[in-house]
Amino acid sequence: MKVDVYILRLSVVLLICWFILSVTRAIERPLKNMELRPGLVACASIALLAANAFSFWAMPELFINPAALLLCVFTGISAGRTITAGRIMQAAACAMVAAVAMFFISRMALSGRLDFSEPGLLLALCPLAFALFFRSAPAGALFCAVLAPLFLTLFEAGYDLYVYGYGTLELCSPVLFDAQIAGATISIAAVMLARAPQSRKAALP
Repeated sequence: MKVDVYILRLSVVLLICWFILSVTRAIERPLKNMELRPGLVACASIALLAANAFSFWAMPELFINPAALLLCVFTGISAGRTITAGRIMQAAACAMVAAVAMFFISRMALSGRLDFSEPGLLLALCPLAFALFFRSAPAGALFCAVLAPLFLTLFEAGYDLYVYGYGTLELCSPVLFDAQIAGATISIAAVMLARAPQSRKAALP
């Protein structure tokens, strides 16, 4: 008897984890330290899971994943409410630098010189270098991690257009959406760990 096996993508698994941890309030204190509310994170997780199911090719050269764009809107609003415009620009600049590193990794993977079972997770590690830079502004770290894969898709489309005379713009491919969600998760965890000593000092009498 043939049994169909369905493997969930990394982004879907992480979004389900976000929802469960938010609903059960298991991460209420860390989210509060990052000026995020569990209810909003739970709602955002459901919205992203739903939007991810409606990815489509708008034209032969343009692929759109509404969840990827919605995630940028969510993190952009959060950044705009909690940090200055200067810090937002710094986060965008860091995302662009991280996207350059992601571009070289993706090219190595396409050439066969790099083989990794979860390429989205590997790409998500690039923005991590800037997470500690935004430990005093967690929304900046989150925005950087989410924005970097979007810059990557622009770089890849430009490269293909220049080299081959034809390119497609994918906003964002399943792998890059994995990188967005994994990058956001890793960045949040890194900022929480970096701020843990400060939280302990503040709790001391």
